[in-house]
Amino acid sequence: MTGGPLRALSAGDDGSKILEHLLSDFLIKGVIVVIALLVLALGMVVIWRKVGKGDARGHDR
Repeated sequence: MTGGPLRALSAGDDGSKILEHLLSDFLIKGVIVVIALLVLALGMVVIWRKVGKGDARGHDR
């Protein structure tokens, strides 16, 4: 096979379609995980500040 993996991806056979589908699926799931982690971190910060642990001025109350 000449041309390597890029040639195989552009060939249009069933294997390349499956590989393209798997790569796009991996990217979509990766984006979902990153967004979920950002939402989780934001929620943790909001809860931390609501409880009062984020206020450096009031530690000796």
